[in-house]
Amino acid sequence: NAGETFQVFGKRAAEAFPKYHVLVAGYANDYVGYIPAPDRYDFDTLNTLSYPAYLTPWITGEFRYRQDVGDLLASEMVSLGKRLLKP
Repeated sequence: NAGETFQVFGKRAAEAFPKYHVLVAGYANDYVGYIPAPDRYDFDTLNTLSYPAYLTPWITGEFRYRQDVGDLLASEMVSLGKRLLKP
């Protein structure tokens, strides 16, 4: 299932492959919500909940992701890219 990743994760994957044009695709066949950066799980200065990290999952009836979900996704994208480029 696809989700909407924050830019920081696609950028991290692209930086791992400087010789290539990296494109991270989002939605395909379904939608599981936002995949926010870890700082979006923190309360803001008004002590309110982050829309992508807390409110969207509640509104759509989906579960809230762990705070490191985006880091894990970026790491797996890089790992997959390296395996695909092996001779």
